[in-house]
Amino acid sequence: MIDPISITVAFATAQSVVKHIKDAVALGKDVKSLYGQFSAFYTAADQVHSASTKARIADLQKTDAQINSESLKIAMASKALRDHERELKDLLFMTGNAPVWEEMMAERVRMHKERAEMERVMAEKKQKDKEAFGEAIMNALLFVAGIAVLVPLSGLAWQFLIER
Repeated sequence: MIDPISITVAFATAQSVVKHIKDAVALGKDVKSLYGQFSAFYTAADQVHSASTKARIADLQKTDAQINSESLKIAMASKALRDHERELKDLLFMTGNAPVWEEMMAERVRMHKERAEMERVMAEKKQKDKEAFGEAIMNALLFVAGIAVLVPLSGLAWQFLIER
């Protein structure tokens, strides 16, 4: 279940970080020295987006009103976060740090692709492990079935030989 307080705190954190960054730049602080604040913004934004993802797969026992309320809250927070990110981008461009933004975006894309590839590899390994386990179970069952057939047949053959 989504923790509405955590979402609110994360969203408020993101908003206050953006305000702090803007104020710091207005006071003449170098944008490059605000790495920690940029990081705090993206951490808070990620918490809000993660909550959004969890909301999509959350408990089906919610009423329509709860679903509508949560979806509106998440949509508004997401839009505000996109607007804040655009403000941060504009701030970097205005302060002559456009290459920093472009490098960050390129790195972000690279890291997302890398993570997606790792998730794909892990999913394939998990599937192969399931298949191997299923095959081992099937082989064990075939062995047991073979024994179950061979033992009585051997007994019958033995008895047939003895009676001759």
